[in-house]
Amino acid sequence: MRRAVDDACGGSGGGADRGGGGSGGSGGGNGKSGRGSDEPDPADIQATLVELTAIGVARACADHGAQAVYACGGGTRNAFLMERLADRLAPAPLQTTATLGIDPQAVEAAAFAWLAAQRVDAKAGNLTGVTGARGPRVLGAISDPRVARG
Repeated sequence: MRRAVDDACGGSGGGADRGGGGSGGSGGGNGKSGRGSDEPDPADIQATLVELTAIGVARACADHGAQAVYACGGGTRNAFLMERLADRLAPAPLQTTATLGIDPQAVEAAAFAWLAAQRVDAKAGNLTGVTGARGPRVLGAISDPRVARG
């Protein structure tokens, strides 16, 4: 599996094979599910998707010169994903946003709360360097449902 992922992505190193050498899993080394079908082993599919994710994240971080990477969201609960990310991102350290004092599972909620506060205070909610916008903009709208009912 590792060779196939690396060949497909033009990368190398960082094995995602799990268990006993080779990518066979329960299918006797043929990448099949071992149930007598032509279906690939679900574990191989999952490992491939994790590896492709790690490769993509690592490439994007390298392209932007990341010195450190902070992970958040549900993926932080996936030990295998975090292991593959750490391996692919090295030497840049991988940490969760917990090290910054923000629960990795609450980052999206915190971002929406920040956007709401920016709107209420009539402050720009976009970062032009990130969004590519021509300038700062107050985002969103505040609607009073009592007015809409007339």
